[in-house]
Amino acid sequence: MLPRYLWKRPLSYIHVYLLGCYLILVAHATSKVRAGSNPAQITSPATAVGYVRASTDEQMLGPEVQRAALEQWCAARNVTLAGVFTDHAVSGGAPLDQRPGLLAALAALKQHNAGILLVARRDRLARDVLVAALVERLAERDGAEVQAADGTAEGAGPEAVLMRRIVDAFAEYERLVIRARTRAAPAVKRRRGERVGGIPYGYRLVADRVHLEPCRTEQRVLWLVRRYHERGFALRRIAARLQARGLSPRSGARWHPQTIASIVAAATRAPSMHPMQTKNDSIDDG
Repeated sequence: MLPRYLWKRPLSYIHVYLLGCYLILVAHATSKVRAGSNPAQITSPATAVGYVRASTDEQMLGPEVQRAALEQWCAARNVTLAGVFTDHAVSGGAPLDQRPGLLAALAALKQHNAGILLVARRDRLARDVLVAALVERLAERDGAEVQAADGTAEGAGPEAVLMRRIVDAFAEYERLVIRARTRAAPAVKRRRGERVGGIPYGYRLVADRVHLEPCRTEQRVLWLVRRYHERGFALRRIAARLQARGLSPRSGARWHPQTIASIVAAATRAPSMHPMQTKNDSIDDG
């Protein structure tokens, strides 16, 4: 309620001034009440959410290796790992809206009241200074902090903050160097007279680095995938069958449905019956 005397006389400049002051005081008091009724989220430093990122050109630090590092870090500090979220084949320079795994990890911080967003190494978070800073701000908004399992720049002091910024800058520099080398590689190969472009699945380069020859193992995979696909097997089921036969993808890791889908496409373009299957390649094994 406004004071009655403000309504008994025509409003003058002084009345407008007093009315403005009154409304400011009311708004300030209301904001204090709302702040008191909605306290900041309380997070637990003994709960962590893990994030794993693997790009196509980083085979030495795959998802399994990163996950193992997160689990070891948590076990050594008696921290509960509430969940691990992964972005496969995603560049460290990709923006946040193109990284569903990272977005899910940030959402899980609030869901589990976790106080730590854990990565194996600082560059797994991002290879872009702005993206790394944005992720840290989003984590801090929910009362969490970003930590690296390798111990890089731990702490909240100014020296630790500076070190994190330096690490982020060098990670971005390394990404730019890799991109520059990748773009320059085709020109170097052309000057050498070598083959430029990807090698189709089922083939490999011969010693002259120009011509292709059939790869026996991959041709066998093509034949099996074609037969499984003709029988209506789902992608995951095909992946399980190949894994059970001891056949691995080019990366040496486990088969993923996306990889099987690309193999199916390659198999449908290959000849209908390939002579390189073995006598043990019957598909009537269930």
